Amino acid sequence: MRIPVPLSFACMLCGPVVAAGTPPAIILHVMAQESLPPKWMLRDGRADGVCPDILAAIEKIEPRLRFRGQTELRSVPTIERALENGEIDCSCALLDTEHRRRIAVVAGPALYIVKHKLAAAIGDRVVIDNYDDLVRIRPLITT
Repeated sequence: MRIPVPLSFACMLCGPVVAAGTPPAIILHVMAQESLPPKWMLRDGRADGVCPDILAAIEKIEPRLRFRGQTELRSVPTIERALENGEIDCSCALLDTEHRRRIAVVAGPALYIVKHKLAAAIGDRVVIDNYDDLVRIRPLITT
């Protein structure tokens, strides 16, 4: 089954970033998502992949911004809790969900659309016809 899913590759921002009297450099804390490449990868201890490239491009456009924490690989639930608790300021490459809209603001439109495919092991008796079926079996999803 192929399900097109819009992927919001824009940063999700939490809370005010700039306050009166803020120095020129604005540090935004992020956590890299434990995921399959190409979103986040570590190469020789350095962040690499689509998200680090996007964050670098944002820094180039707005030189006062500095993203920190790109080498801290974390699970999606940990990143969501950190956004909700204010432990991080933004995240990259999270799907647009109702929960994420409650805890963060999507900054800008999706940069591209991904088409996810579900795969099951031979002999698996589970039948998935839609997202509700997928949610019902409570799988581990890392996107």
